[in-house]
Amino acid sequence: MTRDKIEEFIEINTPHAEVKLINGMDDAFVGICERIGMLPVAAYDTNKCIEILEQDNEMEHEEAADYFGFNIIGAWEGEGTAVFITSMEKE
Repeated sequence: MTRDKIEEFIEINTPHAEVKLINGMDDAFVGICERIGMLPVAAYDTNKCIEILEQDNEMEHEEAADYFGFNIIGAWEGEGTAVFITSMEKE
């Protein structure tokens, strides 16, 4: 998915919110997460984020997972900080 398509999706679905995106993780973007009383935030696929780190940075899986946990999930950017979804595999 391209950044332009993501920004267009956000503008259509949450026109009055400033949704923060993560650079380099566009292919892991899955949508917008909303909860009552909270700002809408970008939602990303955890496993896809780790795959991107593995491919783009030539990291082993465990190294990419550690980097993701510390530097991406651990990066607090205020109320607009993205959320991450770990999907259950479908049978």
